[in-house]
Amino acid sequence: MRFLFVCLLALVCSPCLAIADGGAANAVCDECHAVPDLRFTSDTGERKLYTIDPGRYAESAHAGARCVDCHDDGYGDTLPHSGRTTYPLYLCVDCHEGLGDLESFGLPDRREELVGSVHGKVLKPRLDCHDCHDPHVFDLVSANDAALDRIHASNALCLACHGAPAQRAFGYEALNDAAQTHDWFPNAARHLARVKCVGCHSPAGPGAGHDILPTADSLTTCEDCHSRSDPRYLGSYSVSNGAARDGESRATALDNVYVIGSTRSVLLDRASQIGFAFFLLLVLGHGVRRGLSQARYRRLNWMHVEGPRGLKAWHLLQVLLIAGLLVSGLSMHYGDSGLAPLSFRLAVRSHNVLGVANIALWLGFVVLNARSGNLRHYVERLRDLARDLPLQARYYAIGVFAGTPEPFPMHEPTKFNPIQRVAYLVVMYGLVPTAIMTGAVLLYPLVAPEHALGHPGLWPIAMAHLATAYGLTMFIVVHVYMTSVRPPDAEDDPTVSAR
Repeated sequence: MRFLFVCLLALVCSPCLAIADGGAANAVCDECHAVPDLRFTSDTGERKLYTIDPGRYAESAHAGARCVDCHDDGYGDTLPHSGRTTYPLYLCVDCHEGLGDLESFGLPDRREELVGSVHGKVLKPRLDCHDCHDPHVFDLVSANDAALDRIHASNALCLACHGAPAQRAFGYEALNDAAQTHDWFPNAARHLARVKCVGCHSPAGPGAGHDILPTADSLTTCEDCHSRSDPRYLGSYSVSNGAARDGESRATALDNVYVIGSTRSVLLDRASQIGFAFFLLLVLGHGVRRGLSQARYRRLNWMHVEGPRGLKAWHLLQVLLIAGLLVSGLSMHYGDSGLAPLSFRLAVRSHNVLGVANIALWLGFVVLNARSGNLRHYVERLRDLARDLPLQARYYAIGVFAGTPEPFPMHEPTKFNPIQRVAYLVVMYGLVPTAIMTGAVLLYPLVAPEHALGHPGLWPIAMAHLATAYGLTMFIVVHVYMTSVRPPDAEDDPTVSAR
């Protein structure tokens, strides 16, 4: 009889004993709350999910804590539970405040940020910590986590309410879809995957990010990120909690993202500036020297193009397109300089439209050049270049000033001199298609590899695009000038015999 009494007593007290022990207490709770899709309808009509995944909880920041540490009174062995279902606002801060391992997060400051934010002012009667940070699954990001994983974890908190309507939390169905409200971004999906939402929607930038601004006050100026000097997006790649923007953040960002105007190559920029200055001075010096000479090439015949009107119109349109691409491209590349003639947003749109027009013009050139037979002028006498190029170079360097005859005059069957032949072949069948292909990848960045040459895939592609653009610019400067290096027409100058 005594043995039976002891067994009955143990059976009655076992739930209480289980609750006294942390692991066993949670196991008792899991008997119900580990059931998949355990839902009940609340008084407000919300179909609340009461399922707690034991596996995810074991990997969360609260792993090891007993359920009854938070769910205390009324959450014993009685069903249904009679305990409270709502808690005082910011109870998480009251519990964690003073814990040494969390002091660096400044939770009281985060509470004040939340109270003063659009979330704290508009979402009444409550928006609590656990509305975003589910205590049953939430885990702190680590400096050892990949940068893009940290960004994804941060943005996932926002998209739980502002994402696709079918996937958002109950009660937030009326909010706008972030994918639609951000469609003014070029490649909006890539922006959302590479930058934290709080980067633009918080005055302090990413890091703290609880003082969320109203939409009208949020950042919409592209140059704040597309800048070489302290770009806003660097906070998204900081491993500290305070949006520190240091060399480590910049290096981490460069390993994960290419940002026009920010992650540019200083070496390439300096080389292009020196090269452009050199060619400009060369052209100016050559023109001045011609003006001082007594040669019959002294007169400048700017943009003189032999051939039918269609060919002349093509040349003019090509020059205008490249000039427009140059202006819009430099406005993006140096958008933070204060000297850009176009705003960043206008420059992006203009560059895309002009780029598509340039593709059409180039494809027309390739087709007509092949069908008309004009392509032969680009490839003829290539074997003689080693002999012909020095002769033509000497003529441009010395013969023009002395008035000597052209070594390779323009007439059928030879339409181009050796330097023109090489330059046109390299430009029209090398630089232009390279600019088109790299530009197309920048326009549709999802086709780019994730990484190439130790950098995010877009970075080497963008550097190739930029170097090609600089090369085309220098060619245009020299080419426009060289169209004037021809003798006057025979009828204007009796010293020139008709050919």
